[in-house]
Amino acid sequence: MRSVVLLATIAFSATGGYAHAVSADEEALIGQGIEKRRTRDDAAALDLFERAYALGHSPRAAAQMGLAEVALGRWVDAKAHLDEALSNSSDTWIAKHRPALKESLSRAQQHVGLLEVLGGPFGAQITIEGSSVGTLPLKHPISVRSGDCRFFVKAPGYEPISRNVDVTPGQLTRETVNLARVGSADGDMAVDAATAPTRARRSEPASSSPASPSPLSSDDVGAADQPRTPTGTPAPAQESPTPASSGGSSLRTLAAVLGSAGLAGVAVGGFFGWRTYAAAKDDANSATFNPDAERTGHRYQTLQYVGYGVGVALLAAGITVFVVGGDHDGESTGPTVAVSPLPSGAAFALQGRF
Repeated sequence: MRSVVLLATIAFSATGGYAHAVSADEEALIGQGIEKRRTRDDAAALDLFERAYALGHSPRAAAQMGLAEVALGRWVDAKAHLDEALSNSSDTWIAKHRPALKESLSRAQQHVGLLEVLGGPFGAQITIEGSSVGTLPLKHPISVRSGDCRFFVKAPGYEPISRNVDVTPGQLTRETVNLARVGSADGDMAVDAATAPTRARRSEPASSSPASPSPLSSDDVGAADQPRTPTGTPAPAQESPTPASSGGSSLRTLAAVLGSAGLAGVAVGGFFGWRTYAAAKDDANSATFNPDAERTGHRYQTLQYVGYGVGVALLAAGITVFVVGGDHDGESTGPTVAVSPLPSGAAFALQGRF
């Protein structure tokens, strides 16, 4: 009954005076729209009011659009158009029907809240109910239908994301999103797998002897280490005590264990990184929000970070123990490699303790 009375009140004196100039075509379209509303054909009426509004953007046409949108339950558009109409203080038609328009605006406000989306990247597009509503960063919050609101954020080169939020009427709801680059999880795994062995090799002790300019066999290496007499002949071999290398050997064994455990930890982190990426992609492509899937994705992400952290820590510990174990072997701090060309290939001489 109230909506019928409101319609009759606003339709009354349709040709009354008002300050804002309205063309004859706009007046005719508004009159046709009012007739459609009397027969409860609000969708057709809204189309006529929109055509009238496009001609002159008059406050009266905006008000009629808002009233038709209230009848259709299009609360966000209704609030915007009624706000626009009521902001005009000079139009006599608006002034005459202001109480009725404010009542309709109050009804629309009961179904509308504000949503502010934060995060990045810059220029990411925000879509709600199939319509683009802005890009990041937003200049101001967006008016949205209250209740369960689903929005999408996408940007070129980034994985799109969708969120469901509960918007309270008349209240501001904030949500932060940060899009991940396409393939970033797989790229991080590949980098870790490729650089971990390189980091380990660079931390190993350097060779203590320069490469020999001539090919050497194992016997030549032993003869070169022997002292010689003034005539140049090798001096009688002297028995030297065997260095106590048991401590260094134990440390090297421990280093190998720690290094293996570290690589396993990095592999575990990479596995859960892949699971995190897959879960995020499935959630983004899902038509409905699944809280369990989101919690599972967060759990995978946590396990990914734990695996990487523990793996890198164990690798660092293994490298440190390896270096300390080399220092316990005596004067030799690492292996010596000699390379020399031969007519048929190359010869290698390896000297040192492992």
